Amino acid sequence: MRHVIRVAILGGCALIVAGTACADDWDDCNNFPANDKVLSGCTAVITENARTQQDIVKAYVNRSGANARRNNLDQALADAQAALQLDPRSVGALLQRATAQRMKGRTEEALDDYNKVLEIDPKNPNAYALRGGIHLSRRELPQAIADFDQSIALRSDVVSTYASRGNAYLLSGDLDKALADFDRAIAINSSYPNAFLNRGQAYRKKGELDRAISDITRAVAVDPRNFMAFVERGDIYSSKGDYARAIADFDSALAIAPGYQRAQDLRRVALTAQSELARTKGKAPQSSSAAVPAAPAGAGAKPIVVTPMTKRLLTQAAPLIQQRRFDEALLILDRALAGEPNALPALQLRALVRMQKGQRKEAIDDLNAIIRITPKDASAYVGRGSLEVAQHAYDAAMADFNQAAAIDPRNSTAVVGKGLVFRLKGDLDKALAEFDRAIATDPRQASAYDGRGVVYQQRGQIDKAIADFDRALSINPKHSDALANRGVALIIKGRVPEATADLDRALENNPNNTYAQMGRAIAMIASGQTERAIVALDQVLSRTNNDPLAYLLRGRALLTKGETDRAIADFDQALRLRPKFAEALTARALGWQKKNDAEHALADLNQSISMEERVESYYIRATIYLNQRDNDHAIADFRRAMQLPAKSFFDVIAQNDAKKRVEQIGRKTPCGNAGKTASGEDCL
Repeated sequence: MRHVIRVAILGGCALIVAGTACADDWDDCNNFPANDKVLSGCTAVITENARTQQDIVKAYVNRSGANARRNNLDQALADAQAALQLDPRSVGALLQRATAQRMKGRTEEALDDYNKVLEIDPKNPNAYALRGGIHLSRRELPQAIADFDQSIALRSDVVSTYASRGNAYLLSGDLDKALADFDRAIAINSSYPNAFLNRGQAYRKKGELDRAISDITRAVAVDPRNFMAFVERGDIYSSKGDYARAIADFDSALAIAPGYQRAQDLRRVALTAQSELARTKGKAPQSSSAAVPAAPAGAGAKPIVVTPMTKRLLTQAAPLIQQRRFDEALLILDRALAGEPNALPALQLRALVRMQKGQRKEAIDDLNAIIRITPKDASAYVGRGSLEVAQHAYDAAMADFNQAAAIDPRNSTAVVGKGLVFRLKGDLDKALAEFDRAIATDPRQASAYDGRGVVYQQRGQIDKAIADFDRALSINPKHSDALANRGVALIIKGRVPEATADLDRALENNPNNTYAQMGRAIAMIASGQTERAIVALDQVLSRTNNDPLAYLLRGRALLTKGETDRAIADFDQALRLRPKFAEALTARALGWQKKNDAEHALADLNQSISMEERVESYYIRATIYLNQRDNDHAIADFRRAMQLPAKSFFDVIAQNDAKKRVEQIGRKTPCGNAGKTASGEDCL
């Protein structure tokens, strides 16, 4: 196939010296924070025999960091350990091993590594700051402050160190010193949200509520997904008697973190106070139009009470979740639930953490328990439905989204979920109707615009898709799915550098976003980096072996490389996972064509076209007809390939080649004015 051969010609990278890694691999290995590039680039460096030991150590260290950022902690530890076997005094390797240990909740082991770093390099500011962070998380405030002091004395321009020392002062009650540190952090970087949030908390403790609200509002502006900022500001509004604004903030927090119990509790208090105030004044309370309501306990349910010990553990876990230190938070929540298995707030937070870590089965177990305790919790049904979608249990997911919508008809998140299920089942008209309904219910529902954009993209309406992704990102600039989807749409438009930037941002915001990882692989294929695409897709499939799209893309890359049998095996697996996967049938037909098996190729193409008309399917079938000298059918398929909208990068390549084929055939068999050749055959 000509359009496949074109990609193959671009594949691979030019070798500077025979047997040495590409210069691009070394650059990618050092390309922070683009984790995909770091992983594939460093892997290439590590497996290259001609590199110096120092380079290999650095590659292990960099790959350890990329794995840690993706929460692949066992691999991060293994890489750090491999670096230390080569160089036991590698400061970078010790710091990376400490990071992985800390993220796994092994704070003693992490402290040991930081101590070793400081024995080797007594003037390392990072080691002091990171060791201070562990002391801070353990509420060992004097030790934390001493370490932050040392770090700042060695390097005075690191915003996070001032913010951390400010937190230590805040917890110890020294508000003036805390404010001074937060001021310094903001002076260094006015886009650091936690500095504003924590300075707002300090002002609140001093009784300066308006200044507190102002700072927390700035934190929200910098990071609209910071649910703790909404909770803190809502609590201040509630204390001022501004219950409508308080409830709106709690609703915003719950839209981001549906299981966060403190937001739910504070919302109930604010609603009760608002209702009582309205009753005494003889007015109806103002209603809230939140998409995700707090979970009611259900008719006749007893109030949920947790023990003081559980409350203390939840207080420790909440800031860790905010800091995305999920492994540490999970250990604390496990302790809470070991002592009190039905503690609803702990179950809700643990479900949230497990969802963030990609532990779908375990998160569903927690949501099942939540639903048993509070059967009228719409957000729990939405959360479970989302996880069931990821497991391809579409009927179960639809049942959960319907149940959530029945409990709360204005829950736009449940409506988005229904649209997602319809889209995945191939009913694009119903999907579009649900996304439109979600937007009508809540015009600020970013996921509804994202979902509708994907439908437009599947219909080949790429400009409309990009416009919807833009709308989603104007509401939530860190919406990982919208960034990933826009990245793929930009690849179809041929804007690969812009696409790569979007995909990298998506992975910065959510390292577990497999679609963004696969989008990066498409970008690699589009730019001829076939080997790197295969490495990237191998990594995706090592984490999730039930994603048909990942098998499809790896099969395409293998086909470009000339490994036809392995490619067909991947297409077979994609079809086992999704039997009605039209694009996988089309790709497998390419494999059969490469093996000169026109019969199987045509069977796959006919089945694919009967499911979904795609440019690439018609183009491939046209070339087979052309080889069989069936010009009439070939010409008809080329025409159809030119008429259809391109839905993927591979459609774009096929459509461009179809136009060239048409020009070539037209030169051989000119139509004249009658629409037929002189011999009466069809022509172009």
